[in-house]
Amino acid sequence: MTSCYNLLRKGRHHGDLLAIMAVTFRGAKRLPLTESGGRQRKNTIMARLSIIIGSLLVLLGVGFYVGLGATSLTALIPAFAGAPILILGCVALKESVRKHAMHGVAMLSLLGLLLPLGRLGMQLARGAEVRSTVLTSLLLMAGLSGFLLIACVRSFINARILSGPAQE
Repeated sequence: MTSCYNLLRKGRHHGDLLAIMAVTFRGAKRLPLTESGGRQRKNTIMARLSIIIGSLLVLLGVGFYVGLGATSLTALIPAFAGAPILILGCVALKESVRKHAMHGVAMLSLLGLLLPLGRLGMQLARGAEVRSTVLTSLLLMAGLSGFLLIACVRSFINARILSGPAQE
């Protein structure tokens, strides 16, 4: 079983991200199985995507907070959303809790999509000026969360299809 630390330490994100994108846009049946434990890679690909997206959200929040010298903790909102996704992605590497962890990731990614868009909508409805840095942060958080949500939903659908007909 690949640990979360080893996955991040080995820096295997680029190949994983390409395989994840292939699964997202082509479906789970066509996943290239290149690792020696091909079946396990197929089962953990969504957990790995959650780890990658969670890490990107944490980096986004911390980057905007530190890089722009923000004084408000609201700049860290992407990091606060990304940390639980990252943790649940690490938890999902374990077979016995994968389904529950990935449903938690899907719920958090839905919140990560709706909350920044709602905040942006409220500011635009009030007629307030939205700074370009705030707009960039909100749109990046919504985009990453939306991508993860779509990937989770597709994965759930593919898992249901691959599991066979429903038992009644």
